[in-house]
Amino acid sequence: MSDELGEGSLSCNDWFILCATFKHFQADFPPVMTRFQRLIAMFARHLARLARLYLIPAVFAAACLYFIFHLVTGERGLLAYLAIRKELDTAQSMLTALEDEQRALERDVSLLRDTPVDLDMLEERARIELGFVRPDEMIIVYDPDR
Repeated sequence: MSDELGEGSLSCNDWFILCATFKHFQADFPPVMTRFQRLIAMFARHLARLARLYLIPAVFAAACLYFIFHLVTGERGLLAYLAIRKELDTAQSMLTALEDEQRALERDVSLLRDTPVDLDMLEERARIELGFVRPDEMIIVYDPDR
């Protein structure tokens, strides 16, 4: 076969054997790494292992914290609900007080509009509106600012 290809040339079979031997030789002697390269490779393996262990739980925990934070402090969160609830309670108490005052005023108006005028009610209104006093009464003025 070497006669056909010429003197000094290798056949295909010879090339295959040579390549297989060289690959076997390379496997026996891996390329030399520096200490820094080994340190970098070790660090990369360590980071990859940490990412496999902790990345999914960390993302899940961050998402949970995000939603919990907005559940508490968002514009429709727990703190906003408590503020609106307090405002509603204040408005309810004001409404109750105003309804009581309205009932009292409606009662006073009904007493004044009756056909037989209630003399006690008429006297009370005259005293308040016009400042009338009986001769046997004494007026005491109380000033809460003093």
